[in-house]
Amino acid sequence: MIPGALRRGVLRRRLPTLNSTLSPALSTTQFQPLPQPLYLLILSAPFSSTPPPPSSPFSAGPPKPKTKKRPRRHFKPLKPACSLSPSAISYLISLCSVGPPTSSGVLVKFAHSNSGQPRMVFSLSFISPSELEKQEQLGGGEIVEIPDSDKILYVHSTAFLKVLGSKVEMEDGELVFLDKEGFKINPQD
Repeated sequence: MIPGALRRGVLRRRLPTLNSTLSPALSTTQFQPLPQPLYLLILSAPFSSTPPPPSSPFSAGPPKPKTKKRPRRHFKPLKPACSLSPSAISYLISLCSVGPPTSSGVLVKFAHSNSGQPRMVFSLSFISPSELEKQEQLGGGEIVEIPDSDKILYVHSTAFLKVLGSKVEMEDGELVFLDKEGFKINPQD
């Protein structure tokens, strides 16, 4: 919005000459009026629609060629939640052979101890096809296929983060989970 006095030309600014800045007692006749109000000078400045020269640090450079469509990423299967050692594979196969004939495999859960002590343990149980289907619908679990068998090791969602990236081994007749450094995973930690 332009002030009315400036629009009417009443308040025209005058630029001092070099002599008037040096001597304070000069008359007002040495001031020269601006040809236009200042806002018109700014608005009438020439604007260029051409880009700056290429040597300018602000130049965009030559136009980039259009890139081709990226190829679609191929699906990589995820790594299993845990790996099985040969001794653990033979133990799980023998365990599934003595279990109920309708079982799909072994379920690993992270649960409270049944001995009455306030601690958490890994518990192993057989899983039926109906229970497996129900667990799959709830989600969160991971299926690890047992090689050389049609049975599976189903890691329940409660134990998934504890055994993620571990290796299943047999030590002293029991199934244990070893971390990446080879140390036994303590369910209490």
